[in-house]
Parts: sequence; structure tokens; C-alpha cells
Amino acid sequence: MVADLTTVFVLGAGFTRTFAPKPPLLVDDYDILELQSKFLGLPYASRLLELEFNRSLPDKVDLERLMTLLEGGMPYDSYGGSEAEVAALAYELRKQFHARVSGVEVPIRRQNQLRHFAKHLVETNSHVVTFNYDDIIDQKLWEVHRLTTIPGTEIPYWHPDGRYWFFCRPASLTVEERNVFMDRASMHLLKLHESSNWRVRRRAPSIAPVDSIMHFEDWLPDELGPEFGERTATPADIELHLEPEPLWVPPVLLKSAVAQQPVLGLVWHRACEVLHGAQQVVFIGYSFPVTDIAVRTLFEEALEDLPPGNITIVSLAEDPVDMKAIRTTYRQSFGDIPDDQFHFDGESKWVREKLSRNGRHRRET
Repeated sequence: MVADLTTVFVLGAGFTRTFAPKPPLLVDDYDILELQSKFLGLPYASRLLELEFNRSLPDKVDLERLMTLLEGGMPYDSYGGSEAEVAALAYELRKQFHARVSGVEVPIRRQNQLRHFAKHLVETNSHVVTFNYDDIIDQKLWEVHRLTTIPGTEIPYWHPDGRYWFFCRPASLTVEERNVFMDRASMHLLKLHESSNWRVRRRAPSIAPVDSIMHFEDWLPDELGPEFGERTATPADIELHLEPEPLWVPPVLLKSAVAQQPVLGLVWHRACEVLHGAQQVVFIGYSFPVTDIAVRTLFEEALEDLPPGNITIVSLAEDPVDMKAIRTTYRQSFGDIPDDQFHFDGESKWVREKLSRNGRHRRET
């Protein structure tokens, strides 16, 4: 018998690497030589960069390790007068990481495949839980039907105003007044570490109220309709009303911001709900790091009643040692997942072969 199952897709960094081959990695070139030159006159920051330079691969930075140190600081920082140096270096690294995430592009040869995947998600109302900061899947989900201001439509669609699971207003509302509604539907994109297109109103508290978070991106046209007349404000005008950095959890080992930010409480709560209600979960390009205790707890609690045979892992691995390590990691949390539920030929091949042309992901039962 063939049955359609309620599926939740979990997307990790491997998903972005598949469709955008040059994303920023946790261990990557973050212009460490330029940073060393820039902070040459600041002894403590220079020393941290020197230590990182000696630990990592040549001309590479382990961003997660360094940001963990900078964001949390050391107990003796306030006594050595190094707090300002730490803050300045953390700001530079966040700025570089954000610039690289925002600059991620999908090459033409991958566009159609990503569109097909997004269409499948929208038309099957499949929730997505993701740890990625980029908005490449956001854009393709919206492009499935490109709806902007049509309330109450029966067409399955996705729009950032409401389908992150909170009312994320367009940033244009900082410079104009108009009625905007929270889109409601059964499919949500749940970004557990926030997003490069989530921006906060200028001067909002560092613990940002949910209603201060807005979405701002260059791929979404802001259609006002004739009743609003011609727009005079520009993107630069809008930028003046927003904090320069997006709202996001930096790649650190101790993710205290997850518990601090109210919006993430909403998103994580919804993620727990949809995972608990899932009949099948597909992990695509997710490494399941043992260091991320919060995420591991989320999955283990939400999926404790899901049979191991209904969990699929899609990754890219050629070495049998790597394959064994991936199987071991997932089985430690979810039990005896069958070997045939692990797919190591890569995310691109799985999406191409397993999602049928009619947009349904089917499983033999």
C-alpha cells in the first residue's frame, strides 16, 4: 500500500551548499590577515586573532570557536580593559559573516531544481525547520505563486508576512502607513537561528520585541496597489529606520540568544509542535552536531514517538568511515534507523529522484 505522510523537512548547511556552492562555512576565509592588520594596535584582539590563525588551517578562521569566545567573553576581560576590543572584533566578524550570507547566490544550473523543491513544499503543505541564515529557500517559496496582497486566497502560497510563524511586517512600514495582514496557512518556514532578512527597528532593545522585527529583502516586490499612490521612499530611506545588523544568533557553541529572544521562543515552540505531529521527517544536509545541546533536545523530545523507519537522512558522504559516523550520530538520538533510510549520494540527487513530478513525496508502507 502507498500512503502520503505528513512530512517535515529539516534543512542544514549542506542544503545551502548543494544549491549555492559558495556559502560561508564555519571554517572559512574571513580575511583574517586583513583583520590582523586592522586590529594591529589593539593588543588583546590581535592576540586572539593570532591564536586563531595558529589553530586553524592556513588563512582560515574557525568562526564558531572564535565567536563563542568573543560573544561570551572571558571572566577577566573587564579587569584587563579588553571588553571594547572584544566587542569591536565581534562586530567585524558578524558584519563579514552577514555580508557573505547575504551574498549567497544560486547558479542557473540549480535554479530549476530548487524551484521544484520549493513547489513541492508549498503544494504539499510541508513544514520546514531550518538552521540556515540565508534566504534562498524563502525566495523560492514565495516565487511559487508570487502572491503579495491577496488575503483569504485558497491557493497554497508562502509569504514572509506571516509564514515564519509570527507577524513579520515589511520594513517599508517604517516610512509609510497601510494595512498589512498576517498570512495564515498550514505551511511554515521555521528558522531556528533567525534570518538574514529579519531586521529590527532602529533603537529597539537588544532583546527585541516581536513587533519590532521586520522583513527586508530585494527579491520581494512591495506592491502597494493604486489606492496608495506612487511611492517616494527608497530602500536607503528604509535602511535609516533599521538597525544595521539583522536579528540572528551568531554561530556560537553557547546559544544563549535562543532563550533570550522572544521571537525564537515562538518559532521553537512551533517547531516542536510540527515535529511532534509529523509522520515522517527528512533531514537534508544537517550534520546534527553533538555540541548543540538545545537542538538535540528539541529533536529527541519532539520525535520520541516517531518510528525510526520514518526518519530519512540525506547527506553527501563517500568515505565508509564518514557514513558510519553519520549513522551512529542519528541512531544515538532516534534509535535503529534502517540503513536504507540513509542516502549518501547528496542532497541534489535525492531531491531530483525522490520528489516526483506531481510534487508528492511518497513512501511505501
